[in-house]
Amino acid sequence: MHCYLEKYKEAVSDYTTAHQIDPTLGAKLAADNIKQFVIKTASLINKKGGLKPKKVAEITKTIATSFVPIKTETPETKPEKQLKTIAFEELKAGKNNDVVVSCKVLSSIDKAMTVPLYRTNDNFIIDHF
Repeated sequence: MHCYLEKYKEAVSDYTTAHQIDPTLGAKLAADNIKQFVIKTASLINKKGGLKPKKVAEITKTIATSFVPIKTETPETKPEKQLKTIAFEELKAGKNNDVVVSCKVLSSIDKAMTVPLYRTNDNFIIDHF
C-alpha cells in the first residue's frame, strides 16, 4: 500500500520488517527494488534527464507560459475560465483550481505500479492527497 501511495520510506521499512519475520516472502528484494527506483529517480532529477544545460535552456524556451480560456463542462451554467500558469513549487496538495503547470517531459521513469488519477469536474487529482 505504501508504494501505491508513493510513501517509499514507509514501504521499505515495512518490507524490511516483513523480511525479518519471514525471509522467504521476497520482501528484501521488494525493498531493494524500491531503493533502486528512488535512487534512479533522484539521479534523473538531479541530472535533468541527462541533458546538457544548453539543451535544457532550448527546451525551456519552448514551454508555453499562457493559455487561452477553456470551456467548462456546462457552458450554460459556468463562464469560460482563464487559467493561471504556476510553477511546480506553487502546487498544493489536493485540488489546484483554475491553474495549469506547463512543462516538457525530459525523461520517463519506468515504474511497475502507477498512481492513478481521477477527474473531478475540471480537475485532475492524484488520488492519495
